[in-house]
Amino acid sequence: MKRIEFVLTVFLLTTITHILSAQGIWSSVSDFGGGNSSMGAATAALNKGYAIKGGTTQFWEYNPLTDTWTQKANIGGDIRNDPVCFTINDKIYAGLGNGFTELNDFWMYDPLTNVWTQKAGFGATDSTGSPIGGRAIAVGFALNGKGYVGGGLNSGYAFKDFYEYDPIMNSWTQKNDLPGPVRYGAVSFTIGNKAYIATGGDAMGTFYNDLWEYDQPTDTWTQKANYPGTPMHRAIAFSIGNKAYLGNGHNFTSDFWSWDQSTNTWSPISPFPGTPRYRSIAFTIGNEAFVGTGTITGSTTDDMWKYDPSCNVPAPHICMVSTDSATNYKYNIIYWDESLYPNVDSFYVYRKDALSSNYLQIGSLPANSPGVFIDTLSQIGGPNAGSPLYSSWFYKIAIRDTCGILSEKSPYHQTMFVQQNFSNFTWNAYTIESGQTNPVLGYALLRDNDNTGNWQIIVTPSGLLATDPLFSNYPNGNWRIDALGFSCSSSAKNKLLNTASRSNTIKLVTVSSDDYMGKNIDFSIYPNPVNEKIEIFLKESCTIFIYDMTQKLILSAKLNMGQNSLSLADLKNGLYCIKAVGINSTGLQKFVILK
Repeated sequence: MKRIEFVLTVFLLTTITHILSAQGIWSSVSDFGGGNSSMGAATAALNKGYAIKGGTTQFWEYNPLTDTWTQKANIGGDIRNDPVCFTINDKIYAGLGNGFTELNDFWMYDPLTNVWTQKAGFGATDSTGSPIGGRAIAVGFALNGKGYVGGGLNSGYAFKDFYEYDPIMNSWTQKNDLPGPVRYGAVSFTIGNKAYIATGGDAMGTFYNDLWEYDQPTDTWTQKANYPGTPMHRAIAFSIGNKAYLGNGHNFTSDFWSWDQSTNTWSPISPFPGTPRYRSIAFTIGNEAFVGTGTITGSTTDDMWKYDPSCNVPAPHICMVSTDSATNYKYNIIYWDESLYPNVDSFYVYRKDALSSNYLQIGSLPANSPGVFIDTLSQIGGPNAGSPLYSSWFYKIAIRDTCGILSEKSPYHQTMFVQQNFSNFTWNAYTIESGQTNPVLGYALLRDNDNTGNWQIIVTPSGLLATDPLFSNYPNGNWRIDALGFSCSSSAKNKLLNTASRSNTIKLVTVSSDDYMGKNIDFSIYPNPVNEKIEIFLKESCTIFIYDMTQKLILSAKLNMGQNSLSLADLKNGLYCIKAVGINSTGLQKFVILK
């Protein structure tokens, strides 16, 4: 069918682009497969939507990829209006409602087998412990593996009792009552580990605009900011990210509102574009909500609408990862151009965990901060994690937009790690994941002759190996590799360094007396004394550093777990130390070269 999009257009042209994207977009999708419907219920599981058609036993599946509806196996029991419906661990639980009388039966649907299984009936009792019977127009939701049902109508009376369903035990347990007065036709939603109910009315025609938060561990309710629209019942609500959305309702208005959990505030969003209605259904798939059917003036309807609250912020790109000269190259520093991304609430920074290969969040910055993050978080991912002195590291960033949605992570940037064998220096290439162009044009070997910070280019090799012919002339020197070709424009970027990413530095004097004490990494060397070649046996991948007894670094290399061979043919006779640095441990051993 023809795609239609609606956006709010009441602001000045100069600001409309930002406002519209912050308020989301409504789009028409395929009509409900069961035809005109009202007083149904819906949920989602396994990236598809599921809906019970009101007044029937029909059950329908919606596929958002093909925008099509498919009828599935009917729910058991009588025809029903106003049931409850929610999802626990990819299974759908539905029941109650009003058929020829109020119903209390409860059913589980498996989307993989298309089979309904009857479960323990709703367990409401009166003050004497006697069963009350069924319940219609109740509120229901799932939270942390449990189902919850409360309020509703029976025999013309409204209730406020509240029950928890345990799918493992297949049993109901009464919890603390819903807050406030008795109510039916309320809405519910969940954000994180909290659940919420709002609006509704009593059986005498009084309607509410209150909002309450449920804490599962303590079984307590806390009141939140009231819904700012007209008090109403039989509305719909859903949540995406850290925001909830509420609209429709028996007042037949088109206004829709979002509630921000982090600030406890309400804001208007783009009005619902369809005919005003109540008794409709809603479900969410990913970061999109689907709303439709219901009662309109004088009739029912089958139209469905999709709401996308995303601010349409794409996955960002890192500009460059380098080592931080201000900290003597001890930390990696990540740069990006924050000015490229509108509608940003904050930037998230991630580093790949060397042990699990997962990307761990190591920090975040608000949108108005310069796009610069220094990785000092060595405690995340194990000792020395993120340190350019010990390894190459992978970084990504992501954006949380002003609509509360977290973007996809950026393509990774892999830093360089330089290793040294006398006057020869080798390193891995600066790598960027597919999806972003790698600007690196080449590399340069630089030397700081006397540890004063005065760096000069020695050679620009064609590959990943460089030699300093004057290496032995600078016993106090430092060396590093620069990857050339970058052009970063973050507002805090040092313009003198905006064309190069710096590696770790090789310093000839780096070991302290503390390094000679203790041993907590299990590795062995053979033979000892050494003639020309040393065999190193490691129980984990390590970076090794070889020093002479003046604490001068002679050689460094990154070795794999198992047996490794190193040629020491160029070393003179004498006593040396070999330091092994792993992810979580270090160790030191002495050996002698005797030729």
